[in-house]
Amino acid sequence: MSRDFEMKVDFDDVIAMFDGLSDKAKDSLSRPVAQAGAQVFYDAYRAKVPTGKTGNLRSSIYQAFSKDNSDGPVAEYHISWNHVKAPHGFNVEYGHGGPRPAPAKAYLRNTYDENVNRALDVMTARLDSELNYLGL
Repeated sequence: MSRDFEMKVDFDDVIAMFDGLSDKAKDSLSRPVAQAGAQVFYDAYRAKVPTGKTGNLRSSIYQAFSKDNSDGPVAEYHISWNHVKAPHGFNVEYGHGGPRPAPAKAYLRNTYDENVNRALDVMTARLDSELNYLGL
């Protein structure tokens, strides 16, 4: 059973706002705009994750900029949980059998659908703010 969770987000509307900007402007705007959207999902995951006795799963959720997958106008952020700090994260998301079965308490899978429009709005607002600051 795979422990990886990947979500591709299509922000064509936000990306279209970059058309007509110089490469330098695109490069300087992509990271703060992408981070604004990532923050929406990060906050939503942390708010939705079930709390156990220790709170390890909630505190293990992270947001990280991916230098390897980002270049120029492309900025990628990873949001997940630290599998070392909270190895039970997969079992919480999908449930498990065994001697003491536990039902799934999805906190990742449906959070995208619940927050994608808000993330787009936040990213658009951040882009507008950055462009305004630059006088564009």
